[in-house]
Amino acid sequence: MMHLLLVAVAPVIALIIFFYHKDRYEKEPLSLLIKAFLIGILITVPALFLEQSFAVLFMYTPDRRNGSMQNAGCKLKNAK
Repeated sequence: MMHLLLVAVAPVIALIIFFYHKDRYEKEPLSLLIKAFLIGILITVPALFLEQSFAVLFMYTPDRRNGSMQNAGCKLKNAK
């Protein structure tokens, strides 16, 4: 599990270091970059839950009563 986290975070850290050293004139404070990185990590948790919630709402589900597919209240007839 820790290997997956490292594989996911390593490219981001490499890009942060690359762009931090590439910026010659007006470097952002390192603390600001770390805060932005941590906020980006934290915002993915609520985004994940919202994405999963909307996926359940708008996903095609079989309607067992009449053999049709249902999507957000619209019924589509199955080709038989």
